[in-house]
Amino acid sequence: MRIHFVICCLLTALIAGCAAPAAPSPNVTTDATADTRTITHAMGETEIPAVPQRVVVLDTGETDNALALGANVVGAPVGDVLQYQEYLAGQLDGITDIGTISEPNLETIVQLEPDLILGSKQRYEAIYDELSAIAPTVFVESLRVPWQDNFRLHAEALGKTAEAEALLADYDARTEQVRQALGEDLPTISIIRFRPGQVRLYLKSSYIGYILQDVGLPRPPAQDQDLFSSDISLEQIADVDADYLFVTGYAQDDSDLATFLESELWTTLSAVQNERVVDVNDDTWVAGLGVQSANLVLNDLINIFRLNIDEAAAPGTDGLTAITCSDGERAITGNFGDICIPATPQRIIAMNEGVMANLLALGVTPIGVVDWANRDFTQYLGDTTQTIASVGTTDGPNYEAMLLLNPDLILAMPFDVDEETLPLLSQIAPVAVSPFSSVDWRGNILFTGEAAGKMAAAEALVSTSNARLEEFRTAYAAQAPANETIAIIRSRADTFNIYNKESFIAELSKEAGLRQPAAFDEIEAWNSMSMEAITLLTSDKLFVMVRNEREAGAFLDLAASPLWQTIPAVQQDEVHLVNWSVWVAGWNIVGANLVIDDLFFFMLGEESPTPNPVADLIIPDYGPLYDEERLGIEQ
Repeated sequence: MRIHFVICCLLTALIAGCAAPAAPSPNVTTDATADTRTITHAMGETEIPAVPQRVVVLDTGETDNALALGANVVGAPVGDVLQYQEYLAGQLDGITDIGTISEPNLETIVQLEPDLILGSKQRYEAIYDELSAIAPTVFVESLRVPWQDNFRLHAEALGKTAEAEALLADYDARTEQVRQALGEDLPTISIIRFRPGQVRLYLKSSYIGYILQDVGLPRPPAQDQDLFSSDISLEQIADVDADYLFVTGYAQDDSDLATFLESELWTTLSAVQNERVVDVNDDTWVAGLGVQSANLVLNDLINIFRLNIDEAAAPGTDGLTAITCSDGERAITGNFGDICIPATPQRIIAMNEGVMANLLALGVTPIGVVDWANRDFTQYLGDTTQTIASVGTTDGPNYEAMLLLNPDLILAMPFDVDEETLPLLSQIAPVAVSPFSSVDWRGNILFTGEAAGKMAAAEALVSTSNARLEEFRTAYAAQAPANETIAIIRSRADTFNIYNKESFIAELSKEAGLRQPAAFDEIEAWNSMSMEAITLLTSDKLFVMVRNEREAGAFLDLAASPLWQTIPAVQQDEVHLVNWSVWVAGWNIVGANLVIDDLFFFMLGEESPTPNPVADLIIPDYGPLYDEERLGIEQ
């Protein structure tokens, strides 16, 4: 902190004049008057105005809270607030910048003639006397206590106690709603922050730590400590692991973020493997320190966990949705924003077979489905789907057929609906479009569960599927030869496709702990390879998909070629024919579990110890060798 002689002179002049002898100020009395009152704070007792009119705030928490309470803030570290609290940008008009949080400009503060200064002993104890010579100064003890404690002291100093208690009551009501919506089977959570020169794990006695405690989210055992934070290295990454991992930070390009994300150690985290790493806003989760940012964190938690909470907009926030639904309806957030849907839909149309499979897994039979290929995408469901009406093909939906079914909800994925078709479909029924890509089979079953009013069932299916995948990953890691690799291809007439990345099966196989040849990293995701590229298939095991008899014939021709015989997997008798409708088009909870069954069979030669949770939907003759028998292909 810079404390210059000229500032000291200015402070003295403000009180009594630089050249005048020291004397008591006629405006200062020993006891508080009707216009003043005494407040006890971290630095002792201070006499302050009964209702401060010109307030200077030194840090982020004081800025957030004072603005939320409607105080007349004349000075704040505006530049830093814009950098670290962007959510307050619209509330800073007319406020003078007093310098940085770490180095407030005392000369500027003097010129503002404040009647109250708010700060903290933790940051500003060294300049408390200088600040107190400018105006009555009230400090909280620390930033590492429940934020509500500091908020109440700020409110007491500002003469805004009633307003603060109303805001706290709103916050408490919202946290209770979140607690109830989360249920009893709570996931563990972890928060890691990246900034230049530091990687920090935020623990329970931090601002965000207290908020997460308020809603009841637990920590892993290694983090169940009443501490503020812990700086960690990559070698300590196991301490970060939890069911959900929240990642935040600032100036991340100059931090160790990339080093962590590219490390093999990072991929061992269960949150990474289960796609539950969530980027969150550093402004609100770490820097905000006040009541406004706390409510914005609650908004984030509601959206992250897709909680169905019917509430008014939180004070100081924009609220959760921009729509109000009628009785018997509820809001849901999809790919095109918020819409109102029936509280309990009864007549659902699925815009593709994957959505249909997810609904069936939840015990909901849709009344119609847009068929892309006469149920070819869900061969494994067989006659289960025959009572479901066809309302479209690859050429598009049949709007007339849909209208005749009188649906009350249409469920779709992003590739099913565009800005041209959405208005047409919306005239038939509300259209809920998943915000998740086909790769994210978990996100899609959870969205389907939310839309269909079957969230508990969806979460149970995801939990069982995660457990089965972890069983495979653990067993495979214990048994697999070192550096074993696999390849996944689809055989066509004169070409083949390598499924190496950005597809349902490529990502699921990575989650399972399977590795593909390093050369595949250089191949584009959606590729078409000539037959001469067969030499790239250097993996120990090879999984081949064919869709129909024509592709089966092409595969038999391929397998008869001399070039095919040079492939290591062929020489080791490790070429396995797998079902196209599962491995390519199975981006749903049913397909994911069938892939897990296949991995146990082909990679370990055993069955999954945990039964397939959707086995009752599968046709009796389906199994890992289904395509060899269906297409008459002998390996």
